[in-house]
Amino acid sequence: ACATCHGPDGEGGQTMIHMQVIQAPDITIGSQDGEQAEGTDSGDGHEHGEGQYDIDTFRQAVVAGQHPDGEPLGPAMPRWQMGDSDLAALFDFLQSLP
Repeated sequence: ACATCHGPDGEGGQTMIHMQVIQAPDITIGSQDGEQAEGTDSGDGHEHGEGQYDIDTFRQAVVAGQHPDGEPLGPAMPRWQMGDSDLAALFDFLQSLP
């Protein structure tokens, strides 16, 4: 489901959701060596997420719909209910993307 908006490589881009064009942000998190993506414009005209994503801020985004800075994600971003093991597997996958 993530690739529908964020693309198969997680780099985001323009997409159409509910007859509205949105700019889906890059969701690549970085490599296992600690390098992580910086914040991106989430389509609401503001730069968010300057404090990088770790598993806790990732959970905050995916489940609670909040940027690492506590601001809400845009309404086009679904809020997902997922267990800790599924969330960890998704986080690991996003870290593996180049």
